[in-house]
Amino acid sequence: MQTKIFTRVFFGRKKFLILFFMVFSLAVLFINIQIMLTTNQSEQVATPDLTVSGRIDDDGIFRYKMYNDLPGFNEDLKEQVGEEEAAVYGLVCRNLMIKNNAFNRIAYSIFGVQDSFFSTVLSKYIDKGRLPEQGKKEIVLGSLAAKFYELSVGDKFNFPISLNKEIEMDNKTEYVVSGILSDNVEYFKGGVFISKETFESEYNKVDENMSLIYVSDRTSYDKVEKALQEISSQYGVGSIESFYSSNRSLKQSLILNITTMIAISLTFVLILLAFLLKGISKKIGLLKSLGILDTYIIKIFSIGIGIVSVLSTIIGLTGTYLLMGVLNRSVSDFLGYNVEKYKINNYVYMSSASLCILIFMAVFITIAVVSRRISPRDAMLKG
Repeated sequence: MQTKIFTRVFFGRKKFLILFFMVFSLAVLFINIQIMLTTNQSEQVATPDLTVSGRIDDDGIFRYKMYNDLPGFNEDLKEQVGEEEAAVYGLVCRNLMIKNNAFNRIAYSIFGVQDSFFSTVLSKYIDKGRLPEQGKKEIVLGSLAAKFYELSVGDKFNFPISLNKEIEMDNKTEYVVSGILSDNVEYFKGGVFISKETFESEYNKVDENMSLIYVSDRTSYDKVEKALQEISSQYGVGSIESFYSSNRSLKQSLILNITTMIAISLTFVLILLAFLLKGISKKIGLLKSLGILDTYIIKIFSIGIGIVSVLSTIIGLTGTYLLMGVLNRSVSDFLGYNVEKYKINNYVYMSSASLCILIFMAVFITIAVVSRRISPRDAMLKG
């Protein structure tokens, strides 16, 4: 009896009930996917504000040597901008493998960095193990590099490591894995980090071919950018990439995107509700003319919309889980090993619950107000 009153009076036709389920579930799914994608970006850490690299060879092929050298560039840049304005880390980058398709890209690279880079940048993001000890042949791996080479802390990296321009296959130095970076260190996820100072003390001096720059604020960024414009041509710089804006705006973008998605989805659902609530005064008046009490009407409609909203939310969340699995499977198939790049977090549950509660409250308040004000006689006159 209660079910019939709710479905036939509130929705009128079964197709409107199905339509409400579909619109609400899709709204929840749409919001959740946007939040999942945005939060994945916002949680990334240690990304440089600027990267500078030497030119690649004229044929455009990324060989083991990767970029051509930038001798003296980092020292000159430091002198131009000052250490108080920006942290400039020169390094040697060597290419192990680059893999990409239309949707994904991964570069497995050896980074020969100064010991100071380990202590000031990477030390905060070691997920397993520790930093390399000075003078020892130890490496830190990005999270995906560890999975690709199937290595754990304490294992030997049996692939030849060299900061020279040739791969030197007969030089298996057997570096030992001392640490692995956390998953949210996105920029260095395929990195194999060794101490440039340790390598040079054991073998020979090598020129840097890349620079990572971290700035303190917009003024510092502008000063670095101006210095780069002045000195880049004389050192044969190949490319300059800026991540400053995205680094600074990610959290703001997250809040803005979530708010926008909820507003858009809520608008669609409320438009549907407004259509369903059209003529609700007459419907409630007719029910009251049959001797049904206000409290009973409010109870039936409130419980009914609550059940429908909860079921729609569950369907939307189920769709989110399924789509998350598809996205992670796509990335895993591309990489050749299992990863969980996309994850459902508390923001997803909070937004889904908020939308469900908002719809319930909108219907509950509307029904309660109309039911208290309308009389059977008024309803018949309005009809």
